[in-house]
Amino acid sequence: MGAVCSGLIIFVQLWRTEEKGPVFVTMFNPLSTILVAVLAYFIVGEKLYMGSIIGAVIVIVGLYLLSWGKEGDQEAKIKSEEESNTAHDEGVPAP
Repeated sequence: MGAVCSGLIIFVQLWRTEEKGPVFVTMFNPLSTILVAVLAYFIVGEKLYMGSIIGAVIVIVGLYLLSWGKEGDQEAKIKSEEESNTAHDEGVPAP
């Protein structure tokens, strides 16, 4: 069971590295622990305790907040680059 979960996690990490970069992969490393716990509950029948569920919710909320902040940083960076390109283009005389 552990090998299947690890293989799935590695596949998802490599896929996301190509799509979004290494920051998002390292950000979601704690999610692998939650995935293993959920799969163990459904497949093996292990018990989930209230502390585990609360911890999982806190991790998911933290990941959401981090990705929300990262998205805002990227939008600000793109806007700043567009403004600098526009200012640079206005200063160059046309041939």
